[in-house]
Formats: sequence, structure tokens, C-alpha cells
Amino acid sequence: MDDLLARTEMLPQLLAASPYLQHRGRFANGAFLLEIGDVPFHAELRDGALVHFARGPALMRPWRFALRGDALAWERFWLPCPPPDFHDILALTKLKRFKLEGDIYPFLSNLLFFKDLFALPRTVGGAP
Repeated sequence: MDDLLARTEMLPQLLAASPYLQHRGRFANGAFLLEIGDVPFHAELRDGALVHFARGPALMRPWRFALRGDALAWERFWLPCPPPDFHDILALTKLKRFKLEGDIYPFLSNLLFFKDLFALPRTVGGAP
């Protein structure tokens, strides 16, 4: 679990190292919640850049949408070559391993950006 959390905390650096992905998400703005197991991460995007990313619960912190998933699903999703059904966020929601909540309009409006953003930790490593 510690490896998953460490990889999650690298999202701002991984996004900053990808100018193409930042350009793709240039219209993505707002706050969202990412939950790995039972650990929440609060994030805020501005013009495709993560300007705020904090681990842990926060009282009264608003978000537009939340993506929640169990630790095993995230671990498999972040494998360099994920197994079938663990390769995609929407496939995992269909399997009920991930849950997408709230106002999903900003998520769906920038779907390819968010899919690539949440897949960035695959490049950090993990078990083959």
C-alpha cells in the first residue's frame, strides 16, 4: 500500500514532466478527489496543471467529482501492462472496482486527459 501511495503522490511531478499532457488538459479546471483504498487525495487543476495535491482527509474541501478504487484495483491498473479489464478507468467502474461520483461532466469533457493523467504512475515502475 505504501508503494501505491508514494506513486500517487508523484502525480504532480509526472504531469509537470509531460508538456503534451498539460497541453491536452489545458481546458481542465476544478477540484477532484482521488481515493486509493481508504486514503483520499484532494487535487485542483488549473489549465491542465495540478496546482494543489494533498494527501489525507480535509474538512469542507469541495470537489466536482471523485474517483475511488480499492488498493488492489489501483495496483493492477498501474502495472506497466495491465491485465484485461484493469487497463481502463471506465472498465473498472463497470466491474465496480472503481467508483465515479459527483458531477462527472468535467471528467467526461476531458476524458482522454484524465485517463492519461491517472495512468501516469504506470511509468514509475511496479511488478511486471
